[in-house]
Amino acid sequence: MGAGCRGARRCDRRWLSRRAARPMGQSLGPARRRHRGRARADRHVSLDAPGRGSAVSLSPLQGRISPMLYVLAFPKFAETMARSIDRFRALHEPERARLVGPHVTLVFALSEADADGVCDSCGRAAAQTPPMDIAFDHVEIGDDPYEKTHKIFMLCSTGSGALVALHRRLYRGLHREGDAEYRPHMTIATNAARERLEHLDPASIGAFPVRAVVDAIDVVQITGGALETVRTIPFSA
Repeated sequence: MGAGCRGARRCDRRWLSRRAARPMGQSLGPARRRHRGRARADRHVSLDAPGRGSAVSLSPLQGRISPMLYVLAFPKFAETMARSIDRFRALHEPERARLVGPHVTLVFALSEADADGVCDSCGRAAAQTPPMDIAFDHVEIGDDPYEKTHKIFMLCSTGSGALVALHRRLYRGLHREGDAEYRPHMTIATNAARERLEHLDPASIGAFPVRAVVDAIDVVQITGGALETVRTIPFSA
């Protein structure tokens, strides 16, 4: 990243615990802890969300003076699956579920960035991007040392390459350093106690893989603890 973002990059860095791919319907229990490793993931703080443009109280970011910009993708699920994901999140990360709908973060915590310039750059990237099919088919528990919480992430096989390519295209357009270990994912549960997440069964959401379409990106900003959409940019390739 540029100099203006390096501090945010350091303090907002997230880590996923690498685990063996896990079929849905099995617990995330202690027997699988030997698979733990580390790989960078989300560096945004509390953007895991009720829809675009909603006012969001994000306490870890309150007190920042300059807006923090992010680029998000909101996957479009079948209606019944969307409701099921919402119910699961309402039970297992109620605060986040009230704040923002399920999403994949593509660009993290841009500080001291010109919103119009970021939107223009994202527009050029979106013009080179066709709509993409996504299939979330496995989960991992991530340890978040910044927020001092643990999270369940849904990760995708189908669509992962396209999301990684878009992540890199967006960062190139912004003339900033992307994440060499970026792994697109969606957060569905959060808890300070890891063991509580290990006993959850994400298969209760419904049949896996969970399929969705991504056909746009949203530039959002956080100022004084509130999130708002700056621009929604559809793909046009």
